[in-house]
Amino acid sequence: MRRLPALLLALLVLTSGCSGFLPWTDSGSGEETPTATSTGSLSPPPGANGEWIVDAERLVSAHESALESEPYRMTVRIRPRQDVGSRNWMNSTLTAHVGGGRAGIRETGEGVVVNKMGNPYRGYTWNDSVAWCRLADDTCRVNSGWDSNFIRQRIGSVAPRMKTILSSADFLANGTTVRNGTKLYRYEASGSSTLEGVETLSATALVDERGIIHDLSGTVQTTGTRSATVEFDYQHELVSNPPTPPKWMDDRPRLTVQRNESEVTVEHHGGKRIPAGTNVRVSVSNDTIFGSGTVQLPKSLEKGDAAHITVTSLEDTEGHSYRITGNATINRPSSINPAINHTKWASGIGLRTERWRVSILGSAIRNDSNSTA
Repeated sequence: MRRLPALLLALLVLTSGCSGFLPWTDSGSGEETPTATSTGSLSPPPGANGEWIVDAERLVSAHESALESEPYRMTVRIRPRQDVGSRNWMNSTLTAHVGGGRAGIRETGEGVVVNKMGNPYRGYTWNDSVAWCRLADDTCRVNSGWDSNFIRQRIGSVAPRMKTILSSADFLANGTTVRNGTKLYRYEASGSSTLEGVETLSATALVDERGIIHDLSGTVQTTGTRSATVEFDYQHELVSNPPTPPKWMDDRPRLTVQRNESEVTVEHHGGKRIPAGTNVRVSVSNDTIFGSGTVQLPKSLEKGDAAHITVTSLEDTEGHSYRITGNATINRPSSINPAINHTKWASGIGLRTERWRVSILGSAIRNDSNSTA
């Protein structure tokens, strides 16, 4: 049989999370019912036929396309049976609930060191914003605008990893099974694999007619002086509802930022009160310069309040780096005229409370002329 080309093993690098988060409504409780199915009656998923998976790339593409319009839950687990030195095979779990343009995620385990956080965390993303908290101390951040949304990147990295596995060996058809009322086509691989650093692979893929990979699980035997047997499991399950904001976000300061040529306005819509004396970091930039500095809130900022921030001067410190001097007032526009007109400049606002660090950058800051009530 043909052997499809393998991707680099790096794409199989761990994802992580915590068991018990985002409980599966059906997975685990539903029973599988194996059925013997003749090749002629099969209606296999894209990229497969009644004999084997012929095109892993097409199959995974169909999987991703089918999930774009459906809310789903996902779990990825990596479990080495021995203590392994390679970071590619660290014990880890990722759980996620995705749909409606939103996603909740949780990652834990030793393998979490390979992600942007470097620590076990929980996160939630919506529109162009992302919030996450470190599990160790429950310190949290929320970013809107320019910042790269690493939660969507982490979730998006799962499908290429599955394609890596499916491309690394011949997955042969072995009938069908029924899980939670859905007929799934079973494809199995056993023996040598083209995965880098892997000697053998034993795996089973359960796929529905649309191409959704409900389960891809098995073991690999790694090579080298510290070889190990590693279990892996990728699960996807369609659910009825998309995720909603989790409880841990209730005290998040909910801020929006608008600006005109003379000031930046920060409006407080709910969540934790921002105390008087809080430093607000302000940044402005264009094609040639970047300036930043802090202004201090003279009063606390609570729900319904607005802080009006003006940039009074830009001091050239070295080269194209500038120090901002500014002023802040609460619930009344400043009477101080700014030194610069920064309407067409990129802007950023950041502040920190006891628990939350909030950054609103770039596209999340609107000019008054384009804002809506």
